[in-house]
Amino acid sequence: MSVPTTFSNYSATFGIGYGSWLKCQGSDCVGLRQKNTGCRCAGSTNVDRIRYLADLAPARNNAYTYWCECLAQGKPCYRANNHVQSLLQVIDDDRKLQGWVGVETSTSVNPTTLQPDHVFSNAYWAVLDMVAPALRP
Repeated sequence: MSVPTTFSNYSATFGIGYGSWLKCQGSDCVGLRQKNTGCRCAGSTNVDRIRYLADLAPARNNAYTYWCECLAQGKPCYRANNHVQSLLQVIDDDRKLQGWVGVETSTSVNPTTLQPDHVFSNAYWAVLDMVAPALRP
């Protein structure tokens, strides 16, 4: 799939332009390690952010998630308080990908127990778009 290289302001958060996305092993996804981000964890010098974009076939849907690598504490994944977004692809009349629209809803999870902590002031939701500039109103 050909991915546009310029999008709305959301592209900075999404990670476009931060490096090369690599194909995941054994899964329909691509991943990116974004270097030198604003990630900060007590007792860690790791400031990288991990990003994944997965295909949810057969429809034109994707799932996107990211987290600060230092939160995983040496494990392959961080299982609490990820930013998970459900994305719907925006396709033009020539069947070319022009970006995504999506939603994110996140509850706060205790990183030790991996259970919701019911601190709803720590939860959030978002409606987002990341589309080619020509499609913006």
